[in-house]
Amino acid sequence: MQLPIFVSKHFLKYRYSHHMLNDLKIKSLKPREELYRVADHSGLCIEIRPSGSKFWRYRYRFLTKAKMLTIGQYPEITLAYARLKTMEYREQLAKGVDPISHQKKERLEAIKANNGTFLLVANEFMNSRKTQQSKEWEQRRSSYFEKDVYPLIGNKPIHEIDSIDIKNVLDSTMARIKKSGRGTGEVKGIFVRQIIGEVMEYAIITKRISIDPTYILRSYIKQPEVTHARPLTESEKRELMSKLNTYGGSTSTRNAIKVATYTWLRSIEIRRGKNLHFDVEHIEG
Repeated sequence: MQLPIFVSKHFLKYRYSHHMLNDLKIKSLKPREELYRVADHSGLCIEIRPSGSKFWRYRYRFLTKAKMLTIGQYPEITLAYARLKTMEYREQLAKGVDPISHQKKERLEAIKANNGTFLLVANEFMNSRKTQQSKEWEQRRSSYFEKDVYPLIGNKPIHEIDSIDIKNVLDSTMARIKKSGRGTGEVKGIFVRQIIGEVMEYAIITKRISIDPTYILRSYIKQPEVTHARPLTESEKRELMSKLNTYGGSTSTRNAIKVATYTWLRSIEIRRGKNLHFDVEHIEG
């Protein structure tokens, strides 16, 4: 029979009269070198840590997977309350609800009702700029948010995020770039700090926070010295053109490389170039 969440003291006394745990036994549990747990009933147990702290834990299975959640610390959370929470979790399981997922959902709803997580505020910020910025602006930020920012601080309440949290994001970003072999990561790290700062500025404007935690990190990452590529020599140009003539790719790609060789335009300028930008009638050679 499924038990209700709230029951009378008389029922609890009868229901738990044969349980192995009581306050006297709990107080007598001493810390050991390694963490250990002592069971109560129906998945409830108390966890004794080497520091001497004692925490109520609920062990259960959901869709055949073993799980465990923390109810709270003893004695702040009493034995009676821990047992009531256990019955609440068992009731959720009987209805096909995972207690851990339910707990997270309730927490996120509470955060949203207050100030919102970084992810929620970032999405709100991005939506507020859609009509003012280019698609490229939006895509670039979304890409770095998804890869570097959201995994670390996306679900954290924005008013709880501090400079240490953001430093960890920047370190993670630079490590990812270095691992990819596409540079040392400083430029990308600086960009990530800037886009987090944009969200924090929006959060200040919308009265969610009062201080931008990215401000103190402005000089954290030192931008590497830029080494410019030297121009090709005449012999190198001839060699390049010879190889381009046997290049098996598309004609447009071949022509784009030739334009870059002679003009030193950036790739984006060449890609966006139009016929009216080129004076083909006066080309020499």
